[in-house]
Amino acid sequence: MGFVTKTDIDFSPTGERIEVLTYHKVKKDGTAYKKPFKTIAYKITGSFKQQVKKCTRCGNWEAIDNFRIDKQKADLLYPSCIFCERRYFDRYNRTKKGRKRYERRRELESKVIKAPDEYYDYLIEAFHFNCALTDSDDDGIVFDHVIPLSWGVVTKEKGNLLPMSITLNKEKRNRNIFDFVATQSPEIQHRFYTVVLPFLASENHMTIQEYTNYINHLDKNRH
Repeated sequence: MGFVTKTDIDFSPTGERIEVLTYHKVKKDGTAYKKPFKTIAYKITGSFKQQVKKCTRCGNWEAIDNFRIDKQKADLLYPSCIFCERRYFDRYNRTKKGRKRYERRRELESKVIKAPDEYYDYLIEAFHFNCALTDSDDDGIVFDHVIPLSWGVVTKEKGNLLPMSITLNKEKRNRNIFDFVATQSPEIQHRFYTVVLPFLASENHMTIQEYTNYINHLDKNRH
């Protein structure tokens, strides 16, 4: 059992407001826990209602699509918005450490043999113009490097690309795809092991077990 409180915390001359719903669990003695277990905010302009989140860096209320997925957080979203992250990395990339990181990325990319355009078309058609993991294009599609370039072991793109939703691509980052899939829904896990993994193994002329061992070996020995 629990309860929810609603608060209008911000108004503007244009009639725009932020509505915050705070959810609290209740103890056995009937009193509420002080810390809410969930908070959801909406920006309301006239009849238009959009879910938003307050950025911890700039303090602006941004649409939740402007935050990276982070399953370690209670609301599953990174605390700062993508605009603040971009500004941070723009400054970071101009520092000595940041420049070194940027140059390493460029060096790794230069060593990879790019896949021909026809291969990208082939992948899109193979997965029916959808994300390989979700079988949907609701979130937009990008090409993910299954073995991340940052591991420093990739030599060619062909056989190492998958069409993936933008959200899942941002969430995966440079993780081992097997570790990443283990954190996803049962539906995604089932599709990965029945459709995607056999496809990747075939593209690399390996059995499923050989390909699995190959990925895990690279992960263990990456630079």
